[in-house]
Amino acid sequence: MNHDLAASVERLYDEHYQRLYRYMLRCGCSESQADDFVQEAFFRLFRFLKEGNTIEKPKYWLLRVLRNLQIDDARLQSHEATLDDKDLEAGAMQAFGTAPDAETETMKREWTDAVKAAIASLPRKQYEYLLLRAEGLKLREIADLHGVSVQTVAEAIARAVDKIWRTTHE
Repeated sequence: MNHDLAASVERLYDEHYQRLYRYMLRCGCSESQADDFVQEAFFRLFRFLKEGNTIEKPKYWLLRVLRNLQIDDARLQSHEATLDDKDLEAGAMQAFGTAPDAETETMKREWTDAVKAAIASLPRKQYEYLLLRAEGLKLREIADLHGVSVQTVAEAIARAVDKIWRTTHE
């Protein structure tokens, strides 16, 4: 049974590690800290399942463990929004097309800087809710994870998106 369990957790690890790791980086963790947190989350998952428990949504469960690990870690008192430059570049390409001229490159760089600044200025909760939503969690799951109402999450995400939109389209 332990072999089957180990294989199941290994499959989940292969499926979710990279996204969870990137999520932790975007939450302000260093690379080593993000790796440590994700490794610890999978270790806890293995132990939890080994005790005979079942988990309906393992990614959601892992995200909740990661959130708890963050809360417990004193170094996460402040955050700085970090984005994958590839994600921002893709957004800039959508916004400004693919022409390689100097003016377009300048506009893309300015747009990317504006998006980073807008995200960095979000309150911590808005930032966290937005990241979790981008990871595919439903509003109800985010609300449960944070112990707030669905309406609170929906309004916070709407305010965050509105702020980013206004900043990048003024």
